[in-house]
This record gives sequence, structure tokens and C-alpha cells, in this order.
Amino acid sequence: MQKNKIIILAMLICALGLMLSSCTVDQGEIVELTQESDSEAEDTTDEQEAETTEEDLIEEDSTEEEDELEDSATEDDSEETTEEEVEEEITLIELTDEGFSPDELTIAAGTTVTFTNVREGAYPDEVVMGVRSARGIDSEELTPGDSWEYTFSETGEFEFVGQYLTTYSLEIIVE
Repeated sequence: MQKNKIIILAMLICALGLMLSSCTVDQGEIVELTQESDSEAEDTTDEQEAETTEEDLIEEDSTEEEDELEDSATEDDSEETTEEEVEEEITLIELTDEGFSPDELTIAAGTTVTFTNVREGAYPDEVVMGVRSARGIDSEELTPGDSWEYTFSETGEFEFVGQYLTTYSLEIIVE
């Protein structure tokens, strides 16, 4: 058992090559041991550094090319996202204690308008009711905190009033 440990230890020493260029083991004894000279070790180190530097440069070049490709792909994606956002634009109208805010709005066809009730006064509930050309475009009753969305797909002028407080009006122009 002891002899096996010595063989393994000798093999490990050779395998590690601690400043050794060659080593021969025969039945647990190190038969040949050759040590590199300092100049040979330095030459080997310089060659390894030169190889590493070349590899690093090649890797850096390929990394820069990949980054450029990713950047151009990101720019293309952001252009597509912008076009999609225009098609799916959402605008907010608040129902306040003083009326619709804003009370006039110009939007592009295809825009979704979200009506949100933020009232806190004596008449908190409301129904958004379309009049004239917007007749039939009505929300359900909105209590404070509730929202209702409508997408304006056709161009034109659309007027809305509050069903309970009809003096509050809103005009939406869709171009």
C-alpha cells in the first residue's frame, strides 16, 4: 500500500512539472529528472504570452463585430416597436370633479382612448355618453377608479358628455 502511494506521488510530481521538462517513473522511483534552464522557461513563457495576445486580439475583433451586429439589430427592433406603438397608441382622459380632462383632443385613427374616473366629490359615478356622431358609443357606469377603453378606428369629430352631469363635454377629433 505504501509503495502505491509513493508511485502516485511520484507521478503527480512529474505531471505537475514544477519547472521540470521531463520525468520518468519506474516502480515508484523517479528514474530521470531533467530541470529546464531559466532561459528555456522564459522562452516558453514569452511564446505562451505571444499566443495569448494573438488569441485575445482575434477574440476582441470578433466580439466587436458581434456587438455591432447586435446594435444594428436593436436599432431595427426599436424602429419596428415605434411603428407598432403608433398603431396602438393609448391616450388617457380623466373624469374629474370639474369635467373631462382634457376636454378637447386630436388623435390619429386607430388610437385607443382610456377614460378613467378620478372623481372624489358629491357625484362620484359617471357614464361616458356619445352624442351626435358619437351616439351609441357609451361606457358602463364608472365608479371612482374604474376605466373604460374605446378605439377610434374612423376619422371624424366625436362629442361626449357625462350622463349624470351633462354640462361636462368632451370633443375628440380623429384624423
